Amino acid sequence: GDAVVAVDYARRQLDAATALQDLELVALAQNLLGIAAWARGDYSAANEHHGAAMRSARNCGRLWTLALVTALAGRSAHATGDQQAGEQLLREAEALAEEVGEPMVLGSALDYRAHAEFALGRTVEAAAFAARSLAAYRSIGYQEGLASAGTLAAQLAVLAGDHERANTLLNQALAVSRRLRHLGGTASVLEAMAVLDHDRGDHKQAE
Repeated sequence: GDAVVAVDYARRQLDAATALQDLELVALAQNLLGIAAWARGDYSAANEHHGAAMRSARNCGRLWTLALVTALAGRSAHATGDQQAGEQLLREAEALAEEVGEPMVLGSALDYRAHAEFALGRTVEAAAFAARSLAAYRSIGYQEGLASAGTLAAQLAVLAGDHERANTLLNQALAVSRRLRHLGGTASVLEAMAVLDHDRGDHKQAE
C-alpha cells in the first residue's frame, strides 16, 4: 500500500543521503520515516525517527529543517505519553520557526500544542494555541493546516457553547478537507459536526 511505498522511498532517500554525507538530507529522510510510522499508528517508531532527524538537523545547522523536525518530534513525544519532553520540543520548534520566519512550521508547532493541551483537558490553553495556529496558517493560505486547527478550534467552540462559531469553522474545514481529498480530515470534521448537532439538540441531524 501507500505506507509501504512511503517507507521504501524514505529508506532509499536515507541511504543516498548517508552515502553523500549530507546531514540535512539525512534529517529529512529520517523525518519521512517518522511521518510514515505516524501514519500507520506506530507512535513509538515515529518518536525514534523524529528524534534521529532532530539530532541530524542540529548537526547540519539549517534552522528551517531543525524547526520542522523538532515540531514533529514534539508531537510524537506527546503521543508516546512524554508530555514534558513534548511541550519542551514544541516550544523549541515555535521559537525556531519565529526566528526563521516560517509560518507553516510555526502554525504546525502551535497546532500540535493545541491538540496536546486539548487532550490534557486544558481547553483555555488549547483555544489560545489553536487561534494562533490558525493565524499563522492563514498568513500563507496553508489549507491542510487550516482544516486541522480549524476543526480543533470548532470543537473548543462547542465546549464553550459558541455554536455559531463552531458551525462556521467546521464548514470551512469540511470544504478544505474535501477539496484536498483528505479522508481522515473529512472524517474528523464530520464527527465534530455530529457532536455539534447533538450539543445544540439536533439529534436527528447528528445521526
